[in-house]
Amino acid sequence: ERRGQFNEKALFSEDFYFKYGLRPSASEALASPYVPPQGELPFSPVQRRYNGYTKYASRITTGIEAYSGALREAVAGGRWAEVATLLDKGSKGKGSNEKGEGSGQPPSELRSMCRALGLFGNTALQSENDSGTTAANLLARHLVNELYFSMDDLASAAQGGDK
Repeated sequence: ERRGQFNEKALFSEDFYFKYGLRPSASEALASPYVPPQGELPFSPVQRRYNGYTKYASRITTGIEAYSGALREAVAGGRWAEVATLLDKGSKGKGSNEKGEGSGQPPSELRSMCRALGLFGNTALQSENDSGTTAANLLARHLVNELYFSMDDLASAAQGGDK
């Protein structure tokens, strides 16, 4: 299983699947009792949401633009090497200078967007006063993980030149 026995392979290991053992589809998530209009969003102070938005907005919008633009065009055009580059996970082992020193190779804009979406969910879908992660945040993390896994599938298919 691609999630691992304890969900350790997921980008955010503590998600809806980890807690409840369920993997709702996107349409089921929209109909869940944890999100509007069926339920209310958990309380989070406006300043906390604002700080999260200002911190992660550029990574999220850049990733969405890359997903709907460059990635879509590369897949449609069969440019598999470009798809692999767009979906690169990054590497800590690759240095940024000739000696191999530095912070490594950062993940692509699309992979960075996934992490930013999950981190933004932490600021927007729960308060620092919550004793645990809210169901809405667990659901958001689950959907981000599913997006990340689908990027893994697409990257694997691109390596094989498989549509």
